[in-house]
Amino acid sequence: MRRISAPGCARGVSGKGGFTLVELAVTMVVMAVIIGIAVANIGSSSRSIIGREAKKLAFFMELVHDDAVTRGERMGVSFKGNTPVLWRDSGTDWVQTPADNDVGDGTVENFVTISGVWVDGHEVSGTDRVEFDPSGAIAPYSIKLAFDGMETELKGDIFGRVAIKETALQALTP
Repeated sequence: MRRISAPGCARGVSGKGGFTLVELAVTMVVMAVIIGIAVANIGSSSRSIIGREAKKLAFFMELVHDDAVTRGERMGVSFKGNTPVLWRDSGTDWVQTPADNDVGDGTVENFVTISGVWVDGHEVSGTDRVEFDPSGAIAPYSIKLAFDGMETELKGDIFGRVAIKETALQALTP
């Protein structure tokens, strides 16, 4: 007796050996769910959050440096909690200045804290400032950020460039 193949099957092979359209669809849905969960976990990780806030603060500090050079006046940044406070040198004294549209406010959010600020190796506190000269020169500074048992550091050099020390991001010991 001669075997008759199903329509669309090549050379008399029946459809029993392959995958059905339903099986392929279920597999693709399961893979999409797994990928979605992985992407959501990566996007909200501690490393991602502290990295994003460090980049935001580094950008703010570079903008203040550039603003001092552009305006031709000394500017400074102190920190009150997680919020940078902008200062301008009036010629006789430092005057606290509200942030403007040019530099923004640089506030560190998402439960990330500024755990320390140092200028030229000395800890800065209160109204002490990281000062930016109109010539572009600046004393080296560093700012440490902490979040969820993690820590990273921003390092400003004498030219006003800010680097984020990604390799310093590590679990803090209790």
